[in-house]
Amino acid sequence: AYFTGIAVGNCSINVDPNCLGIKILNGYTGTITQANAMTLGVEGLIVYGGTFVGASQAIISSGPIRQYGGAFTATSGLMTIASQGNTVETFCIKGGTAFTHNSGSIKVSGATNAIVNSIYRNEAASLVTRNLNNFEMDSPGVLSGKMSLAGNFTRTQGTVLDAEVTLSGDYLPLAGGSSSSGSGRITFSGSNVQNFSYPYVPNVT
Repeated sequence: AYFTGIAVGNCSINVDPNCLGIKILNGYTGTITQANAMTLGVEGLIVYGGTFVGASQAIISSGPIRQYGGAFTATSGLMTIASQGNTVETFCIKGGTAFTHNSGSIKVSGATNAIVNSIYRNEAASLVTRNLNNFEMDSPGVLSGKMSLAGNFTRTQGTVLDAEVTLSGDYLPLAGGSSSSGSGRITFSGSNVQNFSYPYVPNVT
């Protein structure tokens, strides 16, 4: 489904679209509102313009979810994204965009590597205005990119951590998280007590 700006009416997604993907282009200035669980195919959800407002229902995407412009409010429920490999971003938010995590959770699953950026590419890691909330890497692949998390970071067994993660919540490995390989770093930055329940990470500050 393409929102191009030829017609600029608002849209409520009140049934599961079960489509290849949704692309919101620069010319579209309306608002797309989630009102049902959403299943997206290999084209995922790409936001260049307009406004996407998530609700509480799940979003499941076989393709990437990326924001390059416009305004994007995530679902307050679970957004599950298939890992896209090490040449393209699985999830990213570009600088200068309006992103709201809505207290929701993002889960990346699959057998391949994943690049995840809430702090986009070469931006300073201290830029934390675009927090994600809870994030889970459910994959044996390599996790890379830069993330700032207002909630918890969950990492399954075998994940190689090459990402830079600034974390306000807890580190919660699943299935033991028994790999400390990778060049990444977790920086604990919360103002309250944070739990670090299993010591398998490459670097901690």
